[in-house]
Amino acid sequence: MNCSEVQESLSAYYDGELSDKKCVRVSHHLEGCSHCEKDLTGFKKLATMTSELRMPSPPDNIWSRLEKQLEEGTRVRPADTDRPLPTSVPKWLVLAAAILITVGIGWLTYDRRFEHNERDRLAAEFAGYLDEFDRDPYKAQQILVAKYGGKTVDVEQVFKHVGYRPAVANGLLVGYRVESAHVMTMPRCKCVECFCTRDDGSKIAIFEHDDEESDWFRGRPKRAEICNGIECSVVELGGRIAVTWKRGTRQITAIGLRDLDEAAKLRAMLEKNNEF
Repeated sequence: MNCSEVQESLSAYYDGELSDKKCVRVSHHLEGCSHCEKDLTGFKKLATMTSELRMPSPPDNIWSRLEKQLEEGTRVRPADTDRPLPTSVPKWLVLAAAILITVGIGWLTYDRRFEHNERDRLAAEFAGYLDEFDRDPYKAQQILVAKYGGKTVDVEQVFKHVGYRPAVANGLLVGYRVESAHVMTMPRCKCVECFCTRDDGSKIAIFEHDDEESDWFRGRPKRAEICNGIECSVVELGGRIAVTWKRGTRQITAIGLRDLDEAAKLRAMLEKNNEF
């Protein structure tokens, strides 16, 4: 398929309305086309934003206030002039314009406040998850899944939910295995989380997400490092670290890594198995 054909099918593709055969063809195109992949990301972000929108209710006294203001406005006349007043504007039109302006301002104020509150809540909830992960990864996993409606899926089924195969689908480092995979609807993005186990029983969590993780680690010191030739963001988590790097139009965040050497090896393996 060419870009034009894929562009016409992206909406249906994201909504899961394409036939299996056409879905696979679109998927193959997206794996090799960063432009169309970027457009798909736009669909996902738009869907997330619209699902979070709530229309604010206007104040109970808005009608009486507007009526009073309109009545006062009709009594105003230009001073010291004999020129006729311009043709009056219909009252209903003035009222409609006033309503649109009032609701529009209220909407902008509400939307910004709502987004700010959502980001604060995400930061607080993820901070709790990170603290618990250091003590009991299983419990931390349960908390996150419960908060964000995590749906347990097979790694190979992830594609049906988010439109791409997760980075771990083709394998991990020797001595690592995927224990479970979840698709979670978090503020600002739908992400894939794979809960992984090392041979020694210790755990790591690998997230693949569209949104930047700036609120995930709010208040925790970050530093930039080079992992296997690419810049990564590193956050200290007690005796472990969290590392984030960009993969195409998405981000990968691995939580519970031992050190940068493990991060570099993990990234190299994921990129080797999932070349664009």
